[in-house]
Amino acid sequence: MQEYLTELPTVVWTPQTFKVFEVMQPYFEEVKFSALVTSAKRLPFEQLSIIKYYIRKLKLNFQFLNFTTWQVDSKESLKETLIYCWQMAWSILLDKGIIISPCLKCKKLTEPNKNKIYNQSPHIMGNAFDIGGGLDSNPQREFDFINDIQQKDKFLKEHIIQILLERSNNCVHIGVKV
Repeated sequence: MQEYLTELPTVVWTPQTFKVFEVMQPYFEEVKFSALVTSAKRLPFEQLSIIKYYIRKLKLNFQFLNFTTWQVDSKESLKETLIYCWQMAWSILLDKGIIISPCLKCKKLTEPNKNKIYNQSPHIMGNAFDIGGGLDSNPQREFDFINDIQQKDKFLKEHIIQILLERSNNCVHIGVKV
């Protein structure tokens, strides 16, 4: 039997995200809609790896020459203020439309929203998972479908607290109630 909502073998689940995944599966099977969960719980260093990926992809590595050596809690000085070494690059990624949470709670360093405090990714807390992200992903279709099934299912309506279309990441982010 083919499964229609599947997961990468690297996905790490928490009880709350896995339950939502299980409840969603029959809806995908019913209409033979194939989709892939690419990410769930992440550690801060994995979040930093995603930031580094986008630094390379957007060719910001020439602006941040030592980015390959950054650690999650490494700091540097910016105008006599200590910031995380990755914090400026993360702020610039937001400015370029990349939806990405910081590894650790911190302030955005650039306008717009300079000094706004952002919490670390809900993936780090184990309260989110992503569907899509592959080359064959159709995030708009997945987003519409997930919104539709959430409205039909009492459990999903109660336990999914966020459905976010991440066009730049080619995926749908699902935030889950703790």
